[in-house]
Amino acid sequence: KLDGNYPTGTENVAIGDTALDSIASGGSHNIAIGDKAGTALTTGDNNVAIGACAMPSNQTATNNVAIGFESLRDTTTGEKNIGVGTNSLRKVTTGSRNIGIGTSSMQNGLSGSDNTALGNSSQQNNNSGSNNTSIGSCSLDSNTTASNNTAVGFNSLGANTTGCENTAVGSGAQLDN
Repeated sequence: KLDGNYPTGTENVAIGDTALDSIASGGSHNIAIGDKAGTALTTGDNNVAIGACAMPSNQTATNNVAIGFESLRDTTTGEKNIGVGTNSLRKVTTGSRNIGIGTSSMQNGLSGSDNTALGNSSQQNNNSGSNNTSIGSCSLDSNTTASNNTAVGFNSLGANTTGCENTAVGSGAQLDN
């Protein structure tokens, strides 16, 4: 490790100031590259954090991938999440099996699980909704607690906040609730 503090555990790789600096002997197969990347990780396994402040709060969660500045920043116990892009899945704390690809995708999520957000700001405000799929920038952007929605296209279902089990296809496609 470049700062001279070698991570303990098994087969861990750390490059960057304070990267993996809390890892304990139980943590294995983790990769952290960047300033503060994976800094709180103690016993979690099979995590990848690439970028400054990528996944800095995760302590015990496993099988997460965070690529980009502050990607998966607040994740503590959520598992099997994939965040690619600046601020992707930034505030997801306990939610699991989420995929956010694009700047600010699922940025404000906390506990929702099984969501897929592809596109910049897609599901940006999804707090606790689960089983949502959004493809396109700003799709399901205002969703906070709704579940089981599918939105395809720029700003598709962008105004939906709590409506469940909706499908909208096309740029700007909205519901008349």
